[in-house]
This record gives sequence, structure tokens and C-alpha cells, in this order.
Amino acid sequence: MTIKDATDFWQAVMDTGYAMEGDNLLFAREDGVEASWRVVDDVLRDHDASIPYAPYTWGPEEQAMLFSGSDVWHDPVPGEDCPPVD
Repeated sequence: MTIKDATDFWQAVMDTGYAMEGDNLLFAREDGVEASWRVVDDVLRDHDASIPYAPYTWGPEEQAMLFSGSDVWHDPVPGEDCPPVD
């Protein structure tokens, strides 16, 4: 989101009068935000170390250990790097 997008959004919120009339449909409640952060905080605090890998590849070799049995990562184009994202 660019600053212009954010500015346009907040201008629209103010222009429609939702904020001034007490219509909180466009806003998250504090208890909902706190519940979301309880989930996110656990993930941010308690996770395995990341494994560096080369850009535009499908990831490190260690990714094969994430799955077992028939649930394995499928490289859609074996031998080719994945394309860069614009």
C-alpha cells in the first residue's frame, strides 16, 4: 500500500462519515486485534531458525525434511530456477 492509497482510504472514511457517526464496521475492535497478536507473537517468538538459500530457487535442500511419505514438495520445473517476482 502506498502513502497515496492510505491517504485516499482515510479520506474516503472521513468523507463517508462512518468514523464520525460511530459506525465501526471499517475498524477492528481491540479484543480482536489482541487475539490476533496472541497468535502472531507465538510464531514470532517460538520458531526454528531460517535457512538461507539462493534467490530465485525453490528453497534450501533441508525443505525435503519438512514432509514425509507421499506429502513431498513438488518442483514444477526440475532443474530450473523459479522466476523473479516483479
